[in-house]
Amino acid sequence: MSVFRLHAVVICLLLLAFTGSSADFTVEDFKQTRLEAEKGDPEAQVALGRMFFLGQGAPQNYSEALRWYRRAAEKGSAAAQNNLALMYLNGQGVPKNAIEAAKWMHLAARKGLAKAQLNLGALYLDGIGVGRNPPEAMNWFRRAASQGDSEGQRMLGQIHSEGQWARIDLVEAYKWFSLSAAQGDSESREARDLVARNLNDKQLAEGQRRAAAFVARPEPGGLAEPKVTGTGFFVGSDGYFVTCHHVVDPGTRIVIKTKRLRFAAVVVKADKTNDLALLKVTGVIPVQGGTNNPFASGGALQPLKAARADEANRTNLLKAVNKFRSLTVTNSDSIKLGDVVFTLGFPNIGIQGQEPKLTRGEINSLMGIKDSPRYFQISAPVQPGNSGGPLLDRLGNVVGVVAMSLNDLTFLRNTGMVPQNVNYAVKSAHLIEFLESIPELKNNLKSPSALAGDRGPTEWVTEVQESVALVQVY
Repeated sequence: MSVFRLHAVVICLLLLAFTGSSADFTVEDFKQTRLEAEKGDPEAQVALGRMFFLGQGAPQNYSEALRWYRRAAEKGSAAAQNNLALMYLNGQGVPKNAIEAAKWMHLAARKGLAKAQLNLGALYLDGIGVGRNPPEAMNWFRRAASQGDSEGQRMLGQIHSEGQWARIDLVEAYKWFSLSAAQGDSESREARDLVARNLNDKQLAEGQRRAAAFVARPEPGGLAEPKVTGTGFFVGSDGYFVTCHHVVDPGTRIVIKTKRLRFAAVVVKADKTNDLALLKVTGVIPVQGGTNNPFASGGALQPLKAARADEANRTNLLKAVNKFRSLTVTNSDSIKLGDVVFTLGFPNIGIQGQEPKLTRGEINSLMGIKDSPRYFQISAPVQPGNSGGPLLDRLGNVVGVVAMSLNDLTFLRNTGMVPQNVNYAVKSAHLIEFLESIPELKNNLKSPSALAGDRGPTEWVTEVQESVALVQVY
């Protein structure tokens, strides 16, 4: 791996690592958010700055974006401080000023924001706005990586493998590349495999041991991030939603994030044996914040019937809930070995973003891990964040729920080896039985005939993705 490649990664981070929601904002979102921002809510101010920066919901206006980021930054918002620093760095809405950029980046990094720590490390590495100081860069990269940031982990892997700013330590490089690769970073996966060729068996085992022993530790005072993210889909009506039990089990607060709105949800029934959970929407978060923390000041969940005092806004929110589109669940008994299947979900949102990703594969086996009859084994790529998403047949009907994969870290802990795209989905026969045990759902499920006809994914994916949403568990 060359020094040039390392610098290229740093530049991309500086340009792209803006914190904030990646949803497409509408004019209505803008109006609603501006009202909250003008009341002084820093989360809304970050969101408003994001809208002006992207030109979503309002014409693009860097000066206005800068103004709202500054207002939130001066109140201590780490997300705003990070974004403000990047605008100074790139000269967007203000003359370039690397020293001012470094000042704001320091504030955000010291608050524990991993992306700001990553960006600050990049500034120190190249001497931008601060004195060039590779050891200090390493310190900030390590702080970001220790919180579980995959890009920070990749940076440490590159530094340890190149040896320009720290001694060459291929075992340590293997550890950090492995951790980043386990989060779906393909570049780290390639780098890890390249490093592994230069390790003996003892060194490789030590690198695997270090990776398996790693535990991400968010810094005190850092922004609240979801403990787990996954995927799910609406069924029936009235806001019923399916995901995996293991996705929602560790959390106390659950958010279902659709393309434009976020909703509070609770678990109404769980099936641990088949790893299924049925949620129901109970509230709405009307303002899209920029800190990824819907429970911060000004972003608390509100009961659906009291989301807004005025009747007009309350009606709009009720209409949004009533627009939930459910997927069609068909019996998996008709599925045969070799059938083409698809997944739709939100893998690795920190790297790949929050747009749904469609993948294609085949039924590799009618039995799951250890020949369990509950699961299909599938070749469709599955990454962290896909759990709970629908497994779809060629017509867009649900024939399973994506449940698990033999991911890198699991295999490292148990076997010391890396798996080769081995993934599983709970069969829809168990899902149907689970859903029909709820009286109000039993006669309200969408009939498979609703998607009749020989349609390909390009014809049904737009319709289906309206029913699939990101799950954030806090």
